[in-house]
Amino acid sequence: MHCREGVAFGHGLRAGAPMRLLRLLLSIMVCGVVIRADARADGDGGAFASRMVNGGGGLEIFTVEAGNPDGPDILFIHGWAQSSDSWAAQMRGPLAARYHMVAMDLRGHGRSGAPDEPALYQNGALMARDVDAVIEAYDLDAPVLVGWSYGGVVIGDYLHRYGDGEISGVVTVGALVGLGTEKMNAVARGSGPSLFSALARLPFDRRLRGVLSRFWATPGYVRDAYLGRKADHSVTYAHLSKPLLVIQGAKDGIVSPDFAAHFASVQPKAEVVMFEESGHFPFAEEPARFDAVLADFMQRVD
Repeated sequence: MHCREGVAFGHGLRAGAPMRLLRLLLSIMVCGVVIRADARADGDGGAFASRMVNGGGGLEIFTVEAGNPDGPDILFIHGWAQSSDSWAAQMRGPLAARYHMVAMDLRGHGRSGAPDEPALYQNGALMARDVDAVIEAYDLDAPVLVGWSYGGVVIGDYLHRYGDGEISGVVTVGALVGLGTEKMNAVARGSGPSLFSALARLPFDRRLRGVLSRFWATPGYVRDAYLGRKADHSVTYAHLSKPLLVIQGAKDGIVSPDFAAHFASVQPKAEVVMFEESGHFPFAEEPARFDAVLADFMQRVD
């Protein structure tokens, strides 16, 4: 089933900026009603081996596995209101010949458990245990943690509670260090026009197929709870002793590129790689380059 969000947005282009934004948001909402029922079918996770893992507090965490079982381990952690399906291009692409890859659905997202208890999505200790449980369940050997967007906060949760002794390195992708605090709000300086531009192209960019369906498949109470959290892992990342690669889309209108600069300021050893042609989704917008940059990092930390 397909929605015709382009019709509403096309009319919006002839209106003023506030009306364009309103029309866009309305069209996304209408589209969400149409595609919500297809959200599961739209995912790519069914192509991979999957299992449930008991995470923090016993909540079931959905995971998928792909690639070379004898290769170095990578654990992918997606962002807010998305799922493990976000990493399908990596898990089915050239990286699969060399690396053993696992992707998890954050609690409340995708096919993981999603009880209607907001506190379960604002507890860093539970988030950390989710990651640790996946590492244990798959017996991952010093994996590299790759966190996109909100995944940067979740990796911070893990590092804060468990340290970096069991991992080889960290890769952040258009990621947050934290959110909700005065300091983090000052870093998140994303402008209205850039956010509008980022939202406007979602329905029309074939490379980003599935982003909206995954958003609408995430319960509203989960989305709200995640965004209502206050966290700042600046100190946690400052204490990171393992290599840190910061990947950032130069055109990102969702997570400000200033966060990449903030990562580098708190962790001077961090390597920052800008993707000039990407917004918030470098792994989908420039997948070949993303895979090459990640593979190079993996070789250097192995």
